[in-house]
Amino acid sequence: LIENIKTATTPVVLHVYDVGHNSKIHTLNEVLHTTSVGGVFHGAIEVYGKEYSFGHSPNKKQSGIFPCPPAGCPLHTYRESIYLGDCQLNKKQVLAVLTKLKPDWMGHTYNLLRKNCCFFSHEFAIELGVGAIPEWVYSLADIGAWTNQFVLRKETPDKTEPRASFRKTWRSVEENHDGSHPHNFIGDMTLAHVMAVRLQRKYRTRRDEKGMAEAGVRRASRGLYDGEGFELI
Repeated sequence: LIENIKTATTPVVLHVYDVGHNSKIHTLNEVLHTTSVGGVFHGAIEVYGKEYSFGHSPNKKQSGIFPCPPAGCPLHTYRESIYLGDCQLNKKQVLAVLTKLKPDWMGHTYNLLRKNCCFFSHEFAIELGVGAIPEWVYSLADIGAWTNQFVLRKETPDKTEPRASFRKTWRSVEENHDGSHPHNFIGDMTLAHVMAVRLQRKYRTRRDEKGMAEAGVRRASRGLYDGEGFELI
C-alpha cells in the first residue's frame, strides 16, 4: 500500500471500517468476511489527504457527502485500507467530481440497504477513474435489499436467486458467535447503524456551526468549497 501511494501521482485509497463501535459487529464481520456475503462495513474514499463518505442528514438541502481525516472517522472502527489506483487528477478536477455527485447524494436520501456509504464509495471511485471497489464491501447490503423487497411484498424469495450461500453462511455464524441467538446480530447491526447516524448528525452539526462561522473568510481565500461553505479538499 505504502509503495503504491509513493509512486502514484494522485493515489486513491478505500478505507474500510466495522460499523459503529460494537464488538459484536466486529465478530460478525470476521466470520462473514471469509464468505461471499461480506460484512457490515462503513466505506470512505481518500484522495488528496482527506477521506470522503456519505451519511444521513435530515436537512433536505444538505449534502450527505462529508470529509474526515484518512482512516479517522470517529463514528466507526477502522479495519483496513485498500489501494484502488492512481486517478491522476488535480485538486480542482477532484472537486468537480464531488460537485457532480452532490445532487445525487443528498443527506436525506441515505438508505441503510440501498444507498449507503459503501455505494457512494463505489460510485466515487468509478468517477475518479480507478474502477469499482471490492464487491465484498457492499455485498451484505445487496443481500439485505434483495431480501427486503420480498418482505415488503410478503413474498417468498426464489431459491434459485444468487446469494444462495447466505443460509450456509448464517450456520457458520451460529457456530462461531458468542452463543447468543443469530437474530441478535441483525439487531446489533441495525442498532449500530442507527447510533452511527445519530452520532454523525451531531458531528455534522458541530462541524457546520464552526464552518459557517469561518465560511466567509475561507471563501475569500480559496475557491474549493461545497455549496454550504465547507472545505472539500
